Amino acid sequence: MARRDLLTGDERRALFGVPLDHASLAKHYTVADEDRPLIEAKRGDANRLGFALHLALLRHPGFGIRHDDVVPDFLIRHLAAQLDIAPTAFEGYAHRAQTRLEHAWEAMERLRLRAFEAADVPGALGAATRAAEATERGKPIAAAVLGHLRAARIVLPAPARIERIGVAGRAMARRLAADTLVDALAPEQVTGLDALLIVDQDRGTTPLAWLRD
Repeated sequence: MARRDLLTGDERRALFGVPLDHASLAKHYTVADEDRPLIEAKRGDANRLGFALHLALLRHPGFGIRHDDVVPDFLIRHLAAQLDIAPTAFEGYAHRAQTRLEHAWEAMERLRLRAFEAADVPGALGAATRAAEATERGKPIAAAVLGHLRAARIVLPAPARIERIGVAGRAMARRLAADTLVDALAPEQVTGLDALLIVDQDRGTTPLAWLRD
């Protein structure tokens, strides 16, 4: 895994993907009775199914339908069956960019969500940093960012941005830990640590690298 990666592929799928098991599908993607009038008010099966998918994906995992997304076929079939609509109706919806945008905003309003903004980065970064003070593992750090954004009723930004925030939070937690450690040292101890980073001309490496090897 690349040095700056926060998550493994499996962790990304677990946090950002649509679950495959029947129990999770039933938990997250059962059409709510209170949503049905709004869904059924849309004209045509394609619009009804598309709007239902917006609602479902905004609820979990929280991204909605992004313009570059491919909605999983099994989720389309799962919702279509509940609405008594042919799954193929979604094919007539996928290319209607303006309709999709309008439905996305309407679904956000229905769920009382708002879009992620640059001003939300500090709060998300703080959540990542606090989580990273307790663990180096990427999944709990990313989960803390997700939890913060969901609690604030914010539509999740792209997974890559969430990971970047997590990486930055982990780096900040490391710096804070290092500062705390150094602050507790006596001046002669700090001098000794600094000496470990100076290249020894005879060895051609720093004492720290020599000790590590």
